[in-house]
Amino acid sequence: MKRFLIPAVTVFLAMTAVVGCARTYAPAPPSDYYGHSPRNPDVSYFYGALAPYGDWIQSDNYGVVWCPYGKQVDWRPYTDGQWVWTNYGWTWVANEDWGWATYHYGRWYDDPYNGWCWVPGGEWSPAWVAWREGGGWVGWAPLPPELTWHAEIGLSWNNWDRMPGVEQYWWSFCLERDLPGPQVYQRLAPRHRGVVLITETRNITNYIYIDSHVANRSLDVEPIRRAYGKNIAARRVDDLSAPPADNGRQLARDSYRAYRPQLSKSAAGARPPTVRQARPDPVRADRPIQLSRAEQQQMDRDAKALKNREIAAQKRMQQEQQQEVRRMPSGVDAEKLRQQHRNEQMALAEQAERNERVLRSQQEMKKQHGNQKGRQPSAKNDKQGSNNM
Repeated sequence: MKRFLIPAVTVFLAMTAVVGCARTYAPAPPSDYYGHSPRNPDVSYFYGALAPYGDWIQSDNYGVVWCPYGKQVDWRPYTDGQWVWTNYGWTWVANEDWGWATYHYGRWYDDPYNGWCWVPGGEWSPAWVAWREGGGWVGWAPLPPELTWHAEIGLSWNNWDRMPGVEQYWWSFCLERDLPGPQVYQRLAPRHRGVVLITETRNITNYIYIDSHVANRSLDVEPIRRAYGKNIAARRVDDLSAPPADNGRQLARDSYRAYRPQLSKSAAGARPPTVRQARPDPVRADRPIQLSRAEQQQMDRDAKALKNREIAAQKRMQQEQQQEVRRMPSGVDAEKLRQQHRNEQMALAEQAERNERVLRSQQEMKKQHGNQKGRQPSAKNDKQGSNNM
């Protein structure tokens, strides 16, 4: 579906864990891995810090970008964690060990071969997402790399309904009452509902500067408090002198601890320790690496699991649409409802096509290059299972 038919939106299903770019894996670094932060770090600091957790890739459009290990193909950013209210606004607290960097610096985009990739940046923010609100719903989507921040003017964009490169499936929606609390992915609306919710919500994206740091003033806390039915106290953001060795200790009762220096640009010629190609090599397709039986079986399981999730999503959508037809209130335009259902079906088909394309590309890359030696699934990345997206 073209972006002019369905605005840049859709949602995660409410499944059971998070999923995405799973080619090779690395064990977690030692507890003092981040213990020696440079005095004046630049963006190249991310190269070594994130290398244990994902691939650095040479992108045609964005230069060197990073793609995480241990995420299934239908995962997306800003889902595995929670939103907390701080003195800098709604702040994303990730479950992933690498979240201190990739959700507060830089931008995400969906690569046609590798799935979700992160473009490094030097400005810290509570989160780099667009926000929508309306009808008791709130939604967010990663900002694309084309949207840059300037202290004098803010974000370099004004048409928030048509952000460059943003597709419908970038968006996550939940009810206002469901925004606070851990594991927000468990409370997300099913992804086909995004086509409806984008038309029932309005853009509220608003970032400003406070005390030399970007602050999120997009979503007011008061409507969330009323819907949630409990007090939501503001945590203060405390500065760390180095990235956290344990991201689970970033969040305290009354504070959120963040490593947030202003990073300068990388020095000329700075590169990650290893950079791989962005797409499968057609020249090597005829002479693939021989995978072990266990590796081939895992690839088959991944493909089967993805297909099962797509079938479940399709079934859920059909059930909901049938209920809406049976319970359609008087005065509702039947043709408008039919068009809404067609849009939902097209959105779900578009997401499924994307997922299967990325999975095939990842599997072809694995056949050409094999697993890197010594890389095993980390307990945190591997325990999630699959998420309702």
